[in-house]
Amino acid sequence: MNAYAPIQSTCSAPLTSGDITRLFNKPPGWFDRDRVRKRLYGKGFPHPFERGLWSAGAVAAWLAEAGQNPFQKPPSDARDHKPISRGRRNSYAPVG
Repeated sequence: MNAYAPIQSTCSAPLTSGDITRLFNKPPGWFDRDRVRKRLYGKGFPHPFERGLWSAGAVAAWLAEAGQNPFQKPPSDARDHKPISRGRRNSYAPVG
């Protein structure tokens, strides 16, 4: 008998990259792209617990809290918006 049997029976089956692609309603192979995974990991998406397998509970928890703003903080404005100067000179010689 397996010592982990009680734990494994309470956990759902691990997710593959194809399962995660279907969760996001994307075309096949979307989650297989490295840049897609890096972007999601940067946003807090759970890493695989074993090569190619993600915890279904961790992914469900991340999807449930993704996009929430519990402290009602407005988004930070990363860039300063400077007014456009209409009379700005360029490096070209004046015409005329």
